[in-house]
Amino acid sequence: MGVRGTALARAVSRRLARPGGWRAPVLALALLWCVSRALVLFPGETLRDRTLYRLTILRDPGDVIIVRDGASVPDSEFSDADKRSISGLFRWVATNTTRCGRQASFGGQVYANRKWETRLLEGDRPVCLDPEFSIGDASTPCVVYSFGINRDWSFDDAMARFGCEVHSFDPSIGAQPARRPSGVHFHPVGLGRNDHVNVYGWQIWTLDRAMRELGHDHLPQLQYLKLDGEGAEWDMFSQQLLDGVGHQALDKFDQIGLEVHMRKAAEREMEFYHRAANVTQRLSEIGWQVADTAPNKIYPVWFRFPGVSEPVSHMYDLLLLNRRERRNPTVRAGS
Repeated sequence: MGVRGTALARAVSRRLARPGGWRAPVLALALLWCVSRALVLFPGETLRDRTLYRLTILRDPGDVIIVRDGASVPDSEFSDADKRSISGLFRWVATNTTRCGRQASFGGQVYANRKWETRLLEGDRPVCLDPEFSIGDASTPCVVYSFGINRDWSFDDAMARFGCEVHSFDPSIGAQPARRPSGVHFHPVGLGRNDHVNVYGWQIWTLDRAMRELGHDHLPQLQYLKLDGEGAEWDMFSQQLLDGVGHQALDKFDQIGLEVHMRKAAEREMEFYHRAANVTQRLSEIGWQVADTAPNKIYPVWFRFPGVSEPVSHMYDLLLLNRRERRNPTVRAGS
C-alpha cells in the first residue's frame, strides 16, 4: 500500500474511532443499497419503465401490471395483413398445442418479486422427459446447446449434472474457462442468420456452423437447444426455415427451450413481425409444437398491439417439442 493509501486508511480509522463515527458510512451504504434495489433493471426493461413502475407501486401497492402501447400510431395505420401477422404471432407464443406428460424444470436463479416480498425463480428451463425423447434415457448420449448465458450458468450446470454434454455459447461475457467445473464447455460465440463479426466485435455463427465446428453435424439427433439471445432466436429461425439453407440442423434437435423477444414501436418493426409470423408457421408445418408457454415472470410491463384484443407481454418463455416421427426405434417400441 502506498503513502496515500496508508494515510487514507489512518484517516478512516480515526473517523470510525470517534463516537458515532461509523454511522455516516453505514447510512451511505444503506442508501446505496436501497437505490440499487429500487432501480434494478430486469431483462428488456428501461430506467423509464422501472421509474414508472415504482411510482405506480407507491399509488397502488397491489399486484400492479403496467400497460403501455406497443405502437405509437393508431391501429388504423396498420393494414389487415399487418394485424394478422402481429395477432398470429402473439397467439402462437401464448397457446399450447401439445402436452408433455413428464416435464421437469432445470436451473434458475432466485429474484425478489415486484414487491420484494417473495422470491421468483428466473432462468429455469422446462425439459420434457417423456419416453419418446431420449434425453430421459440414461443409456443414450445427451447433447445440449445453450445460447445466451449472461453469467447465469444454472441451467447449463444442471444439465451437465443430469449427464448431458453441454455446450454454452455467449460472446458478450468476456473470457471464460473453456471448461467449467461442472463439465460444461464454453464457446465465446453468438448465434445468428449468417457467419460474421458484428459491430461489437463478437463472433457470430449459424446453427449449422456451430454443429460443424463441434463435430456434431454427423449425429442423427441432439437432445436440447436453449435459446436466450435477446432476439437472436428469430435470426436463427429465419436462417433455418426461411432462407432454405439450414433446415436439417434445426430438425436434429428434439426440444427447444427459448425466451422469445418481441419488438416495441410496431409501426417501424413490421418486417420483423411478418418474418416472425412466417417462422412460426413453418415451425408448425415441420412438426414443432408448443408444450409450455408463460409470460416472462419478472418484467411487469405489458403492451397493447394492433390486432391483439388483450394486452400481452413482450417476452415469453416457451418449450417447443419436435413432434415429427421419432427416429429412435428402440424408444418407440418401448413407449
